[in-house]
Amino acid sequence: MGYRRRVRGTTSERAELPAAAGALRRSLLNWFERNRRDLPWRNRRDPFAVWVSEIMLQQTTAATAARYYGPFLERFPDVAALAAAPEDEVLAAWSGLGYYRRARRLRLAARRIVASGGRFPSTSREWLRLPGVGRYAASAIASIAFGEPVAAVDGNVRRVLARLLALEGDPARGSGARRIEDAASRLVAGARPGDVNEALMDLGATTCRPRRPDCARCPWRRWCRALADGSPERFPPPRTRPDEIRVARAAALLRGRGCVLLRRGPRGSLNEGMWDLPGAELWRSGPGASRGGEPESWSPRMARRFRLALRRETGLAIRPGRLLGTFRHVITRHRIRLFVVEARLEAEPAGDGWAWFSPPRLAGAALTSAARRALRATGVLTER
Repeated sequence: MGYRRRVRGTTSERAELPAAAGALRRSLLNWFERNRRDLPWRNRRDPFAVWVSEIMLQQTTAATAARYYGPFLERFPDVAALAAAPEDEVLAAWSGLGYYRRARRLRLAARRIVASGGRFPSTSREWLRLPGVGRYAASAIASIAFGEPVAAVDGNVRRVLARLLALEGDPARGSGARRIEDAASRLVAGARPGDVNEALMDLGATTCRPRRPDCARCPWRRWCRALADGSPERFPPPRTRPDEIRVARAAALLRGRGCVLLRRGPRGSLNEGMWDLPGAELWRSGPGASRGGEPESWSPRMARRFRLALRRETGLAIRPGRLLGTFRHVITRHRIRLFVVEARLEAEPAGDGWAWFSPPRLAGAALTSAARRALRATGVLTER
């Protein structure tokens, strides 16, 4: 179970959070000064840099976002540069981060800021009016860049405060969510609200982990009710997760004249505006799934199914060849097995959304994560 002990101290030390808010804040900030994570976006505190980092961190790990943050700011050093850039260029810089709607909304919001004279919003309420900025991001940006005393509550923060209070209910819903919000708001009501928000995030990410929390190193161990009960991992109670959906897809590597044929994601699709290998879905778990279970290997039967599905979905006529590789990737709760096959084109594609890419052009293209991975693995793409 890890470190556990019985809390000793006065009743006030174990009281509801508001009674100890000042002491909690001071101990948390002292801990943060010694243990803060070295993340690239913490070297710049201007609104543009903070905003970009918070959008990148949506549904993306800090380690992954850190690899893209520096190059993105080199390409678009300020809001004017981002607003003036073509959408394709912004998507290309975002390629590999996934959830590409974030990049399109980031650019759209930049254009709105520039159109209004280049003034950034200074409050969380104003940030919420921009495309792609939700409540958490608005609070984080306003507190870090402008010092607004507003709480930024994410999953890490909920877990830390749920354990501090030994909260039995769901910290993301109903009365549980209100108690967490109230507790976080009291903590940021004093000095350095941005640092308090970041400290809570770091505490949850590095110390008050979901499993095997390092309670011996926690600055709040003397107040933590879950630790006093000897069961910090019991809080918060586990949430029912939606069932994962397993998907099998195939994609075709089509070569001609030293180029590769790609398809642009249609408007309204998950990969809108991004370039991908022509592909089609072959199987999906759940009600209505095809017989025989999830396909685990490529076969002539799969090739025939792919040929028909691709023509039905995209109008493209191909003749599938040998299997080049099998890849797995995850999008939200979809676990996708992707078969990449060599194929021969039977007729030139009709309509918009198709293009032949030479290797040099591929290097700067707005590729989906799956396409980039497949093209690297097959030796077609050699950059980064």
